[in-house]
Amino acid sequence: MMRRVSWVRKFWFALGLIAAVALALWWPAPGNRIAAGGSTAAWAVAVVFLCSGLSLPTGAIRRGLRAGRLHVLIECSIFAIAPAFFFFTSGWLDPGLRTGVLALGCLPTTITSCVIFTQRGGGNVAAALFNAVVSNVAGVFLAPVLLSLMLQAAGQGLAGTDLWRVFRDLALQVLLPFAIGRGLHALSGGRASRHAPLFSAINSWCILIILYLTFARAGQDGTLGARLANMPLPIAYLAGSYLVLSAGAWWGARAAGLDRADAICALMTAPQKTLALGVPLLGTYFRGQPELLASALLPVLAYHPFQLLVAGILAHRLGPDERDETR
Repeated sequence: MMRRVSWVRKFWFALGLIAAVALALWWPAPGNRIAAGGSTAAWAVAVVFLCSGLSLPTGAIRRGLRAGRLHVLIECSIFAIAPAFFFFTSGWLDPGLRTGVLALGCLPTTITSCVIFTQRGGGNVAAALFNAVVSNVAGVFLAPVLLSLMLQAAGQGLAGTDLWRVFRDLALQVLLPFAIGRGLHALSGGRASRHAPLFSAINSWCILIILYLTFARAGQDGTLGARLANMPLPIAYLAGSYLVLSAGAWWGARAAGLDRADAICALMTAPQKTLALGVPLLGTYFRGQPELLASALLPVLAYHPFQLLVAGILAHRLGPDERDETR
């Protein structure tokens, strides 16, 4: 019994993701009543970025300024190589799912799991933390701009008035709360980072609320079920994409002359994409297109568990314990 409780505690967020989508399909009416006007989801997004601003450790940036070649490799992989890869390989998808794949490509790396897997694999933990912080701060600004450029190039761009609305909403719901959070973090002398687990839990619940409200709207008109029925092949494509990007990160690091610890850091950091900031960012970006938002979120939700599974296996294989056992 205790093992079951421990397992649920460990994987409660993944179970919550499944439950949020299932509940939206089965019982969308409450979500549509709550989401009327969009203010609930907007407040949830603001809370996510306020907590993110409060919890991101500033000291990681100062401590991680070394290993410049590694940082350039990882940040270019996140914001240049991955977006380009998804742009040139996703043309066969239907427009709704392709929008989600392009959005996935623009997102920064994960906030915590890349650090955990780097540590487990015996990699450069300080560099992983540095790139997690830098990419998530930069991603708040870069991801919407990159996505707009890619959608325009794919012929799916927003009209000028809609694009202005997107950046206005991003400023109010994302940048302003994030800046307030950073300001409160500075005023606390960095002590706010001590409460990172609490902020993480609040973020997780906000993300589940956003997902339920988003998918409830799609679930009511039947479009979500149709999308899910056509997901097996796109899921296989996303899984293969993660493996390709992971191999590119590893061999790119080795070709750049980086040592094993740095290569492990690149492997665990460069190909990963954040769900924690991705859901609220995309929720804000596509708020004026609710019929498209659920489809845009599906690739992010499909990519997330696969990247955790593969990174966990690789970290176990590369980790110090595994190497000691084979000597």
